Amino acid sequence: MKNTHRAALKIVFHYILTTVQITLLSLLVLTYCNPARATGIIKTVATDRAEYSPAEHVVITVQLDNSDNNSTVTGVLTGHASYLGNPIQFDFRQRFLLKPGASAIQTFEWLPPQHNFRGYGVYLTAKNSEGATIGSGSTAVDVSSTWLKFPRYGYLTDFSPESKNASSLIISDLNRFHINSLQFYDWQFKHQNPLAGSVQHPASEWPNLASTASHPIINSRQTILNLIYQAHKHGMAAMNYNLLYGAWKGYEDDGVSKVWGLFKKTDFTIQDSLQLPSSWQTDTIYLFNPANSAWDNYLIGQEQRVFEAYPFDGWHVDQVGKRGAEYTSDGQNVNLKNTFAPFLDAASSRLKKTIVFNNVGGYGLASCASSSSEGAVYVECWEGNGQKTYADLKEVVDEAELRSHNSKAVILAAYMDYNYAKQHPSQHFCLPGLLLTDAAIFACGGSHIELGNSDSMLCSEYFPNHSLSLTSQELSTISRYYDFLVAYENLLRGDLRNSANVIQLKIPQSDDASPETVWTFAKTDKNYQMLNLINLVGEKSNEWRDTDADYPMPTFQQNIAVKYYYGSGIIKSIYVASPDTPEGRPHPLQYRCESDRKGKYVLFTLPTLSVWDMVYLKMSK
Repeated sequence: MKNTHRAALKIVFHYILTTVQITLLSLLVLTYCNPARATGIIKTVATDRAEYSPAEHVVITVQLDNSDNNSTVTGVLTGHASYLGNPIQFDFRQRFLLKPGASAIQTFEWLPPQHNFRGYGVYLTAKNSEGATIGSGSTAVDVSSTWLKFPRYGYLTDFSPESKNASSLIISDLNRFHINSLQFYDWQFKHQNPLAGSVQHPASEWPNLASTASHPIINSRQTILNLIYQAHKHGMAAMNYNLLYGAWKGYEDDGVSKVWGLFKKTDFTIQDSLQLPSSWQTDTIYLFNPANSAWDNYLIGQEQRVFEAYPFDGWHVDQVGKRGAEYTSDGQNVNLKNTFAPFLDAASSRLKKTIVFNNVGGYGLASCASSSSEGAVYVECWEGNGQKTYADLKEVVDEAELRSHNSKAVILAAYMDYNYAKQHPSQHFCLPGLLLTDAAIFACGGSHIELGNSDSMLCSEYFPNHSLSLTSQELSTISRYYDFLVAYENLLRGDLRNSANVIQLKIPQSDDASPETVWTFAKTDKNYQMLNLINLVGEKSNEWRDTDADYPMPTFQQNIAVKYYYGSGIIKSIYVASPDTPEGRPHPLQYRCESDRKGKYVLFTLPTLSVWDMVYLKMSK
């Protein structure tokens, strides 16, 4: 959520999304990235869920459209699936007939192989009666028994009264990005009393934290229930958001004692607090000691009431980062970061729910990541905490994996175009910067919480800030990256390790994401070796935030000669895949193996590099 120095806590970010023309830069990016998930008469390809349990059928819906033709089109729609380039048995074939201007929906089911924690690519082709291809499209399928293995975290911020259909559309929009977990941000009544009403009689409505007299914002119980229902229907977990140590002004009325607080002096005079806008429901959030057992019992008890009244799947536990010196009510020093893991352990033991904790800037990461109570490692990245460059993001992911003994997935909160959003509300995000940061996070083995309700994207730690919007073409491009994240999840995340194997290019390269280079690094598991190439040629900065939204598209590269020292083993095949190519299909590469005094190496040529290419070598001993 927030560091103390972040002015966003003092500002209400409620802007209405507006439509503006696509900039010339965006057009250039879209030309390079080929955002289409579907072409020709295939307009969209969608799955019914973001995630599937093993032995669960996948329902795939294809929209066909003949509005661009003046004649009737007949033909056959076929589909196939693959696992890392290996064909999977998939018998799908349907005939179609489309009159001029007509559209049609074709649906089919597929039962993936009985393996847990696997990602698949699904590819559709439409051919006319003469056998010519007149359309293609793709999607991806994640077969996992828990979202925590390969999280794709999104968020919701609008819980105002709305119809069931409206809630369904919101979740369906997020489903196209395969979002499999959702943070319900600021849904609660009060931080110290999150459930409005009682367990037996929950309130039907209550004011949102940011609600004011001039701009009332209402949270609706029925809307929250509708959103949870739709999330579950689409294979998404619903996470209840709350601080671990916050309470509103007047907290004594809810049974909270000031004695449980955190204080800035030893004499019990100044309780630590966060200042909010004076027009909000409270202008102050006071902080309490997570090491105080009375506070723990109180707040965890309040959360228990939430889970009895709402079918949330877990608790997204927030903090506000480093606070400086803190003291108990009797003047004892509090080492705040050391209080987090015991609190989370107590919450997990008592609630029996998934716990995700925000390690702001890495604060508390060492102890929390190794705790069995934290379901996934979540880090909110800030330059002031050392997370400034693309390489810094990789270090965060690497450290999180190390601290968790490579047993937990890593989620990064990294807010894009930060200054630009403050200075140019109602404009668009800068797509090149978005793609480069996603490429860096995904290639490093992490995921990025960035997408939310109403096609929104995070540009601030205050999630309801919708200052910047995305065009439909930009959303299509980003959806391609999420398809790629799912289809190749077994080569991007999980039981992987960094490799010291040397990658050599005949163009400028770096292993630290230097500007004007191709950033290269290798990873490996027991069956594959992965080479990631992220194009920073043409970029004057390697800072991931693109805070002023002015990054250009990287300079397009072609026919890149690669020399890779792969160590021991035998190479069985080499593929290249990229979210920047149509449908992200894997393509085999021709290669030649040789050796010199440094060891065995392989030579091959990459046809193109726009933003990110992943090369993977299938190995045998």
